[in-house]
Formats: sequence, C-alpha cells, structure tokens
Amino acid sequence: PGRGPLIGGNRPPNCDVSANALAKSPDWTANLAANYTFPAWGGTADLGGIVYWSDNFYWDPASRLDNGGAYTTVNGNASWTTPNEQIKIPLFARNLADAVYPMNRFEGSAGTYAVDARGRTVGIRLGYQFP
Repeated sequence: PGRGPLIGGNRPPNCDVSANALAKSPDWTANLAANYTFPAWGGTADLGGIVYWSDNFYWDPASRLDNGGAYTTVNGNASWTTPNEQIKIPLFARNLADAVYPMNRFEGSAGTYAVDARGRTVGIRLGYQFP
C-alpha cells in the first residue's frame, strides 16, 4: 500500500486511499436506552440501561486493520437518592455480556497491536451533595 521507503517494517501512508472506507467509521451503529425513576424507601430510585451495537470498521486509512467484526455492549445502572438529595448511592455495570472488542488497533515496527476494551466491570459509588 505505501510507496515510500520501508521504515521499521512499515511504509509511510502516502498512498491513494480514495476508494477505501473512512477510518474508524462504521457504516451503522445503534443505541437503545431506557431509564425509570420511582419513589423508594423514602427517597428516589433510578434504574437504567443501554445497549450499543457497532458495525465492523477499519482502524486505518488503507483499510487493512479491521475491527474484527460487529460488536454489542450492554450497560446498566441503578441508584438511590435520599429524600433531601444529599446522598446518592449509584451502582453500575459496564459490558455486562463481557464482549471482547478492540479499543484501538495500530501497526508498529514489530507488527500489528490491539488494545482490547475492558471486560465486564461492576462497581458502586457514594456521592454527597453539600448543602
């Protein structure tokens, strides 16, 4: 693909990429989100979730490094807030299905590298609003 001198196993990206896909731009993505707030235990409870889907895409202008296929992530959250809204206890869960997909792909002098996104992550926080 490149026409320049070979440097460290890669060629500079000085080639015609006009017929290639735009880098880091999937043809399609979709989101579906829901949130529900209701009174609970004298305060306010909140439940929510989001599903995100991304089509396959290329990481580079030369369309050599693809994403490895489409992927879906599912995130969820729940929280409870005191009646005076000073204390909030949120719970969160990211990538519930433990999907494996790259956060970044790139070429280096020794080959192609991929940095995967985090797997399933869950946690709790505690927030306090000063009066």
